[in-house]
Amino acid sequence: MKSTQKILSLLLAACLLLCCAPLALADTPTFSDAASAAAYIRAGMLERKAEIPFLFEAAAAEIGELTGANLRTYFKTKWDEIDAATVAHTGVSTEGDYLNKHLGLHGYSYSISYSYDTPTVTYQVTATAEYHTTLAQEKQVTTAVSNALKQLKLDGKNDYEKIRAINDYICDKVTYDYKNLNNDAYDLKYSAYAALINGTSVCQGYASLFYRMALEAGLDSRIISGTADNGEGIGAHAWNIVKLGGKYYYIDVTWNDGTKSDKYFLIGKDGFKDHFPDDEFTGKAFTSAYPIAEKTFKPGDPIESGCGGKHQAVTDAAVPATCTKDGLTAGSHCAVCGEILKAQTVVKAKGHKAVTDPAVPATCTAAGKTAGSHCEVCGEILTAQAVVKAAGHQWDGGQVTKAPTETENGVRTFTCTVCGQTKQEPIRKLNPSGQADALGDVDGDGEVTSGDARLALRASVQLEQYAPGSAQFAAADVDGNGVIESSDARTILRVSVKLEAFA
Repeated sequence: MKSTQKILSLLLAACLLLCCAPLALADTPTFSDAASAAAYIRAGMLERKAEIPFLFEAAAAEIGELTGANLRTYFKTKWDEIDAATVAHTGVSTEGDYLNKHLGLHGYSYSISYSYDTPTVTYQVTATAEYHTTLAQEKQVTTAVSNALKQLKLDGKNDYEKIRAINDYICDKVTYDYKNLNNDAYDLKYSAYAALINGTSVCQGYASLFYRMALEAGLDSRIISGTADNGEGIGAHAWNIVKLGGKYYYIDVTWNDGTKSDKYFLIGKDGFKDHFPDDEFTGKAFTSAYPIAEKTFKPGDPIESGCGGKHQAVTDAAVPATCTKDGLTAGSHCAVCGEILKAQTVVKAKGHKAVTDPAVPATCTAAGKTAGSHCEVCGEILTAQAVVKAAGHQWDGGQVTKAPTETENGVRTFTCTVCGQTKQEPIRKLNPSGQADALGDVDGDGEVTSGDARLALRASVQLEQYAPGSAQFAAADVDGNGVIESSDARTILRVSVKLEAFA
């Protein structure tokens, strides 16, 4: 069996490109922390990419003196963090141990760019990987696992029943690949694909398939590598641990299949004496996170909690339902073993409670709104009110409310037919003949033309002189304010081209 993955010892083909400016590669992502870089590499590995390029930026102050040795040592340490995070257990069935056990040789190469006038060192990194399976084969596994779990009808079953069903399914479907056991050129034997699709694999294929199916069934499991004594000698081997209640139990599906028994099914510390985990699985960090039950589990046994049944209850606060999102009732779990003591149940979203926002009619001078609605609970706008522009006044033809005389202007009053608002305009005072002056007809030819506008403009700048009270002055002073201005000339011109008309 292939035990732990061979990690390419640092392909430190360290081409130290001591450039004067940082590298800039189009469409190449840049990271400055291990977790983000690991997530990017993991995504590439799930797509079975052979090369995964990225840039990694580091503060020069973290590295110290920018020597080749310091630059290499810094990134070697950082790569160890990235590598560990890439295959860390996430609870996703295609990641973590499953991804790790489906990797062949993997590692990285890099070059370096930095500038003395900036505080950043940029590593141009290419993560490299080989795989036991192709992307197409993994898609087959995904479909086959889904179909297998549907066939097992695990919905509504407890965790023990799920573990039982998955163990028995694998034992029934897979046989050990003795034919290729010593064939180093055939690495498909290490995969879940070989176990599930081809029906034959070595122990790593069994363990990977159990891990994949267990996680997708809602169980927590890890793949353990190490050695085991089969009675004929000690050799490399892989098996699983799986969580039941608050504790983890050993399960070796390969040997359950080989012995046609449950000898290695949900075994505690008391019964797993012939398996020897690698050091990474015996340290305090791992055993604290994955506490192994003291005793082997037997059907009918009470499920052992991680705190010996003396739970330390922690309240899981209720989450109020909103109009659009479901909520949860209050619940509780044990702070020690994580067991759910009181399950939280879903409280369905309440839905909006609509309130009508009435329409506001537009007036002659003020804009209005169409009808709309909003939720009286959360305030969300359900139907937006649209603005209706002001309609503007509708003036009638006007009435003379003050007749003009030779000494005073008259007044014409106009009334809006919609809202009743009024406006007034002056009526020119009468000339000595008793007739109203001919507005705009400055030259007295009986027509208002552009020539009249020109004369009014000249008068406004004192190039023409008209005596106040004269017919010419009265004709040019169209606004009746007693002064001939350029605005009078402009009005006359607009009237001459029919853009305006005098009342």
